[in-house]
Amino acid sequence: MLNIIPLWSSIDGRLLAAQVSHISGLYNPINIFWIHLDWHDPINADPEHNNTPTFRNISTIDFLLITADLIDMVDNQDIKYVARCDHSAISIYLTLGCTRTGPGILRCNPCLAQDPHFRAELTAFCANAEHFLPDLDIPLLWDLLKCRLKSFIQTFSNKAAAQRRHNLNKLHRMRKWLLRQPTDDETNAQIASVESQLELQYEHSSSVLALRSGQRSNNISAQ
Repeated sequence: MLNIIPLWSSIDGRLLAAQVSHISGLYNPINIFWIHLDWHDPINADPEHNNTPTFRNISTIDFLLITADLIDMVDNQDIKYVARCDHSAISIYLTLGCTRTGPGILRCNPCLAQDPHFRAELTAFCANAEHFLPDLDIPLLWDLLKCRLKSFIQTFSNKAAAQRRHNLNKLHRMRKWLLRQPTDDETNAQIASVESQLELQYEHSSSVLALRSGQRSNNISAQ
């Protein structure tokens, strides 16, 4: 069984608003607004034209749909007649409060995304986040998670950079040793392999430097 409570009506009855709820309270009440396309005026209407149109011209009827998480924020529902366009406008006001802001978008080396070890570590970090994050509201939790995530990425990047420097020095030593060996096909193949690995290391370093340079120039432009 439904319980319908009238909330508002225009003078001529064309625009109606009501609250619909269940008598047993099985669901939360909802507000319904509707507009009659045609309306019969038994006093002033021409007997040959019982129904007069609500809109004299072609019009579009829009609805304001509010999700369940915003219902409590809706305030000042209003329906006003707009004479110049011969229709009524429905408006609401959302009391959203003050918007809080925290740390900006995270920046990290995009090459990390190509590292399967980093992806595995990042997945484990995010999966365990609920165990080390305190019980706070959503905006504060996001800010705290970004701070912890930034620290995690920096720590991983520093370890990866140290490992790359170690590998680079090792490749340089191996190349020098191979150049001192007698020249043959096997030695030449090993030298080519080492130089190819060195080239990949240098390309990675160049990409990181270009990324840092772009971030610095963007920061300078923003200032």
